[in-house]
Amino acid sequence: TPSGPVAPGLVHSMHAHLPYLPSLGRALTPLRPWRLTATAAPYPQQLPVRVTARAFSTTTTDSTAQTPLKAPAEAAAPPKEPKAEPKAVTVGSIVQTVSTHIWPVGEPRLRARVVAAVTLLVLAKVFNVSVPYLFKAIVDGLSAGSSVAFLGMGATNVVILYGAMRLLASGSGELRNAIFIQVSQTALRKIATQVYSHIHSLDLNFHLNRKTGALTNVIERGTKGIGTVLTMVLFNVFPTLLELGMVSGMLWYSVGPQYAAIAFTTVVVYMLFTTQVTIWRSNFRRRMNQMERKATQHAVDGILNYETVKYFGCEEHEVAKYNKTMQEYSNAAIQVQESLSFLNFGQQLIFASALTGMMYLAAGGVAAGTLTVGDLVLVNTLLFQLSIPLNFLGGVYREVSLAVTDMENMFRLLAQRPLVQDAEDAEEYIFKGGHIEFRDVTFGYP
Repeated sequence: TPSGPVAPGLVHSMHAHLPYLPSLGRALTPLRPWRLTATAAPYPQQLPVRVTARAFSTTTTDSTAQTPLKAPAEAAAPPKEPKAEPKAVTVGSIVQTVSTHIWPVGEPRLRARVVAAVTLLVLAKVFNVSVPYLFKAIVDGLSAGSSVAFLGMGATNVVILYGAMRLLASGSGELRNAIFIQVSQTALRKIATQVYSHIHSLDLNFHLNRKTGALTNVIERGTKGIGTVLTMVLFNVFPTLLELGMVSGMLWYSVGPQYAAIAFTTVVVYMLFTTQVTIWRSNFRRRMNQMERKATQHAVDGILNYETVKYFGCEEHEVAKYNKTMQEYSNAAIQVQESLSFLNFGQQLIFASALTGMMYLAAGGVAAGTLTVGDLVLVNTLLFQLSIPLNFLGGVYREVSLAVTDMENMFRLLAQRPLVQDAEDAEEYIFKGGHIEFRDVTFGYP
């Protein structure tokens, strides 16, 4: 029976803790004494509150007899509530969690799909890289006037093989996407369900201090971020690196190591330039988005409060404020476009310089008789083919960065621990009947 100056939040605290009483059964046995405790949050004004409970008893239908428990004469000091500190979220923990769903234990069908998708990815790159080599064989066969162009086949047959390889490269990529989509969607469903279930396990204080819209946004954007990272890394970044290795090897074998060195250096410089400029451009993009939201907010607020604006004659003030925001938005949009033009020009400058240097070396080799015209075509086609996936590198880097941030927010939510937790040595309570009864419990102000 506690009494004395207690904060007005006592009744709310009592009400917040009562729903958790049934869950304590796994940590308590009927023979152990049960106590009802309430904590009072600090308030600037203390009001006298009297809480009395004449009797609190439990009744079970097993061998344990009914044991009425009396409230103590003096209330003990309220225990300090533990703080639920979330576990640290690292990139390694995120990768480990996602990898367990991509390579699930006990699901051989999904694992077979992963193996098939990776196999098709490699085959697609092999078919894709073989296209320039077949093109070289066609050019060499026609320029030499020979009826045999490649592997004992004539130039016309090699042209058919050339078209078939292009079709197989495209078909392998599409089939890979169709096979892997079930794996990725299953992983997204399991992770989203895990987060949703974890939210229901958190305590009431978490939900009272958390905005519902923010929770749903974290789950939605986090699951989409996982899908984005899977798509971009597995089917864009990794294939590009694989193709870079294959192209460099083909150039080394066909025309010489200097060509492979130029191609490899070009890609590395291209990637570094693109990522650094994309990071620099993100500030302008962020500023533009902020000004766009601010301008929309001003417009909506002004229209919704039309009568107030009219009554106080603030039309010119509202218009001037909106115009100022739109001017800042325009300046940011101009910076975004100018930086994009700089990025595109820089990328083309890097590739044009590398292509010019490689073509110059190949032309000298043709003139010297060490290379054929087909080799010149091979160098040109391989480098151009390698530039296609790299053109999207800036967008890929930006999307992956945003996706990783969204994933961190979701996994930080998943690492949040509830205040109400079972004890480490808690035993599963087997319910055999009975009830919990509170008699003559009153709350009052003297």
